[in-house]
Amino acid sequence: MIIASFMKVGEIDIAQRVFHKMHTQDVVSWNTMIGGYVRNACFEEALDMFRNMLNSNIVPDGFTFASIITGCARLGALDCAKWVHNLMFEKRVELNYILCSALIDMYSKCGRIETTKAIFDSD
Repeated sequence: MIIASFMKVGEIDIAQRVFHKMHTQDVVSWNTMIGGYVRNACFEEALDMFRNMLNSNIVPDGFTFASIITGCARLGALDCAKWVHNLMFEKRVELNYILCSALIDMYSKCGRIETTKAIFDSD
């Protein structure tokens, strides 16, 4: 996908323009933008894109949550982390080792060691 190519080389502005000119944005294109923002250390932008995705009635999947959890971890944003984690349950996203690892990383970076241990022990 062309958006991923632009994000990979740090051409965020071009990737944004391509995304916004698409006739239809599906979950893959949204995930590509969110993941690209996270990889380019644009964590607030990733969160904004995630909120826009939800407002556009696009259903996030495990890939979406893996990226946004990583963004929350890098920000150390506990309130955001809790919101995203609760949203995962609300959307009935099945936990796998990638999501569990991301949650463990996120909560540990947010200083929630008991929550981190509970997630680790639940596997």
